[in-house]
Amino acid sequence: WKSGGHNADVAQECCAVTLLLSHGASRAAAAAGAVECALTAWHRFGQDNTRGTLTQGVAETTLLCLPHLNERPPALPRLAVESLRTLQGMGPAPAVMWLLKALARLAMEPKMAPELNSQGVADLVLAVLADERWGQELNLRRPVAE
Repeated sequence: WKSGGHNADVAQECCAVTLLLSHGASRAAAAAGAVECALTAWHRFGQDNTRGTLTQGVAETTLLCLPHLNERPPALPRLAVESLRTLQGMGPAPAVMWLLKALARLAMEPKMAPELNSQGVADLVLAVLADERWGQELNLRRPVAE
């Protein structure tokens, strides 16, 4: 992944393999640099509305490894907000759900409130809920409520 992450298809496949193998070993995935690879792919492809599955995978990988990092990656809130803005109109629904989960996890940290508020997260999340397509998705309602 480290050597081929500049290619979206390679990053997506590597992300999928990482997720398949790391659910029992998320600490090892974090130590091996999965978050760094995921964030690099997220920086590169997170604004591409045709790469929703990749965005979902990098968000999922980052959240899986987050408890095992010494500190939260500083770019994580911005990446999640920008990607959600990009994908909120067309989806796919699982990617939107994982971005909402990422924002919900970040919102649990009281010191994150000013940053999330300055990026308009509350309005963005409510816009997702107000959208007829997404408002009917039960999997999206819970992360929106969080």
